Amino acid sequence: MEKKKNTPKLRFPEFTGEWEEKKLGEITTKLSDGLHSTPKYTDDSVYYFINGNNLINGKVIINENTKKVEIEEYLKHKKELNNTSILISINGTIGSLALYENEQVILGKSACYINVIESIDRLFIYSTLQTSNVINYFTSELSGTTIKNLSLTSIKNTVIKLPSLAEQTKIATFLTAVDEKLTQLKKKKTLLEQYKKGVMQKLFSQELRFKDDNNQDFPDWQEKTLGKVATITMGQSPDSKTYNTDKIGKLLIQGNADITNRITNPRNWTSEPTKECKAGDLILTVRAPVGMVAKSIYDACIGRGVCSIRNNPYSDIEFLYQFLLDYEPKWGRLEQGSTFTAVNGRDISSIEVLCPSLPEQQKIATFLSAIDEKINHCSAQIEKMEAWKKGLLQQMFC
Repeated sequence: MEKKKNTPKLRFPEFTGEWEEKKLGEITTKLSDGLHSTPKYTDDSVYYFINGNNLINGKVIINENTKKVEIEEYLKHKKELNNTSILISINGTIGSLALYENEQVILGKSACYINVIESIDRLFIYSTLQTSNVINYFTSELSGTTIKNLSLTSIKNTVIKLPSLAEQTKIATFLTAVDEKLTQLKKKKTLLEQYKKGVMQKLFSQELRFKDDNNQDFPDWQEKTLGKVATITMGQSPDSKTYNTDKIGKLLIQGNADITNRITNPRNWTSEPTKECKAGDLILTVRAPVGMVAKSIYDACIGRGVCSIRNNPYSDIEFLYQFLLDYEPKWGRLEQGSTFTAVNGRDISSIEVLCPSLPEQQKIATFLSAIDEKINHCSAQIEKMEAWKKGLLQQMFC
């Protein structure tokens, strides 16, 4: 049998020859984990205690929930982190990565640090650790039942295939440019989401008002309940014996598991539908998590985990959707029950809605929908680019 060559499928044309195979432990000056005990915390410090959950999208993320430590604790427990260090989560969430950039941190036991030797490009190893071969190896090496753990020995034994330093650097530079573009897109999406949130608050509080087509003020808003401006149908689950995946009967929307990106995405059908919604209706989850709103793109049966909401002559369906998006954080006070929270039809019907005239509703809905379209476009670009990067990682490494 011919030996498989250690060469990638996709390669810069100026490079030839096979890649060298090494274990990660052979190309590091230090590979270890963090503190296995709890340090002494403080409220006021510039030194932080981080774990694997602080490693997000290649960066060390410090937020208001990150614990702080005194300088004495930092000096006592800090590791040999420098510009050759890569951080990786090894407990609970496995394989999240970050490049160490001089953050003043001490590591917890769920974070491992890898200091690569100077003759190896750190960014190349960072990209290698994202490849499917390495991820699959990590998965095969996990121990633990409830909380998974990746041992330091397994990390040291990770097989790494290495080209020349020049090729490492060229690959790393190219993939870094891809990551930077992804970061820009994610930042753009975040800014759009923040902008929309701020605008929604101003619109629904009437701090910001539109004019009519004659540049005149719209009428005052009226206090109504959701039950007065919409038809609400509570779901009723059919007999589970009627569920099927053979497309017999009607699609079945049971809860948030049947919703993807605010659009209904049912998994099952029922041959004996009970309560129904129409395409274009809104779907609201009434069991944990309560209050998630989505749009139905199907005529479907609705189970007891959701209700449908349909506009009447006094309301615009897109305005109701945007109102319920804005209302989502307020559902907590209506939830009832401790283990399994739920709201009923009376709760939903009695929600107070400050309701503008129909033409003003439509203006608000059109404005907010346009922002949603931009956010969705960003999401699609991010998804497409992440898929492209995944393909590159599969082909540019061997």
